[in-house]
Amino acid sequence: LENSMPSNHVLRERKETIQHLKIVYLPITFGVSEKRLRWLILDELRRDTPPR
Repeated sequence: LENSMPSNHVLRERKETIQHLKIVYLPITFGVSEKRLRWLILDELRRDTPPR
């Protein structure tokens, strides 16, 4: 019983931290994924050209 309360508190804190990190990192990851998508599209276009 003694251990259940602190772990619950830790879990709640972790959950809040994860949500905060999501809010902070979502724009960053979106920007990165946007760049990655652009590179993927460029790769696809390059792949469409016949091989030498």
